[in-house]
Amino acid sequence: MNNKKILDIIYLIRDTINAIISKKVEEKVEHIIKSNNEMGNSFERYEELLRQLEAEIRKHISTEHQLKIQIEKIQENFEKTQIVRLNI
Repeated sequence: MNNKKILDIIYLIRDTINAIISKKVEEKVEHIIKSNNEMGNSFERYEELLRQLEAEIRKHISTEHQLKIQIEKIQENFEKTQIVRLNI
């Protein structure tokens, strides 16, 4: 496989994972809004909902950051492999 195809696959995997995470967060928000509408509009409930959403967003950001680090490592290893091949 050539370099471009491998990088394209890596980026496709990253984008797919980000899309899945975004969809899960969106579903969670919809669920929270729905449950909030059913339970009433108390200030404390809104605070709890905001905390839950913040936790979900932080988790998403953390996962995305980890993916970026893994992609960078894979790219570095791939580039090192290509350099070694060229030197042989």
